[in-house]
Order: sequence, then structure tokens, then C-alpha cells
Amino acid sequence: MEDLKNIADLITSIDPGRNPLGTFADYVEILALSFANIPPKNGLNDRYKAVMGKYTAKQQKIFPEVTGRIIMYLTQKGVIHDVFGNLYMQISAGNSNLGQFFTPGHISGLMAALAISQKDCVDAMEHHGYIEIIEPSCGGGSTVLAACQRIREFGYNPQTQVLVKAEDLDISCVHMTFAQLGLWGIPAIVKHGNTLTGEIFDTYVTPFICNLRKRGSSNDR
Repeated sequence: MEDLKNIADLITSIDPGRNPLGTFADYVEILALSFANIPPKNGLNDRYKAVMGKYTAKQQKIFPEVTGRIIMYLTQKGVIHDVFGNLYMQISAGNSNLGQFFTPGHISGLMAALAISQKDCVDAMEHHGYIEIIEPSCGGGSTVLAACQRIREFGYNPQTQVLVKAEDLDISCVHMTFAQLGLWGIPAIVKHGNTLTGEIFDTYVTPFICNLRKRGSSNDR
């Protein structure tokens, strides 16, 4: 059985002499770039190589192992939820001066339950053929993932019947949200931008956008 502590310890072991949150941020960016580069896009390979170039060949081999363990953990849980926010907090545990704090899963779940009704889902399916989730300040992805789980509990498939449109000013949060949506196979467009000013610096699209069912599909439920 995988647990978050084992995964957090594995991430920390990649480069013991470095701030583990920096290693975690690099891992999440590598994973996000891997999803964003399907199909290949100009510039992403160079950025991927630059991040990976910080580590030795031996260290680089640990990154795929981290992904494998995360997938095993998600499979065990079976519930769509924010694992990266929890991992971040696990890695930074014991030092309140480090980094950010992410919304706990039970709070995100409550927000999703209050905000999304079955009627909302039915209406969206009738009008568009899919359900759109819009989050202008996505953080690590806790709220959008809880929304996807809420929709799944109503009998819909987030991998083919949900489109997430998310944005954040913090590029690390963009990577966290995008990579997690990629792990769950959810169609999504995640922007690095300033919601208040309208500035957009970069846009990431999961390869699963092609699975999105549009109105008129023969198998909408």
C-alpha cells in the first residue's frame, strides 16, 4: 500500500542536499511539461531538458518512480482529489515558515457540494454536451478536482464529459493543477495568467481534450 509519506520521502531523497520543496516543484513541472508536450510543441522539450539537467542520471531515474507510486496511490484511493497539495504539506511539515498552504480536501469537497447540483449538470449536458468548470484562481487544483469528483458522483465521466478551464498567477500552482488533471485524464485548459488584469503568459492543454464529448454524442451518459 502506497502512502503520501513514502512518496514524500522518495521525492526528498532525490537530492538530499537541496530544499525538498524545490525538488518537488521541479518534479511537478517535469510532469506538467510531459502532458503539455503531447503532441510535441516548440520550446517545451528545451524547458524539460533544462529542468532535468539539474539532476544526475541516477537522480533522474527516480522521477518516473515517483510518478508510478503516485498513480498507485490514486488507484488505491479511487476518489478524484488533490494529491499534490497534500504532498506539498507533507514535505514541508514541521516548518511553518516554508511555502504555501493548500485548501484541505474536505473543505474543497464541501465547496463542491454547495456549488454543484445535479440540475446544474443536467442543464450543462443539455446545452453543451459537457460540463464546464471555471476556476480563476486554481491554486494546487484542490477545488477543481473536488468539483470533478462531485460531478462523477452524479454519474458523469469527467474524462469525457467535463472541461476544466483554470488559471493562476503562480506558475508552480499552474503546474500542480495541470499535472493532476493530466494524471486523472481530464480535458483541461490551464492558463498561467493574471485574472485581475487579463494578462496571459502561457497556456497548457491536456491531451485528453480530444476525448471531450460534444452535444449530439450518442453516449452522453
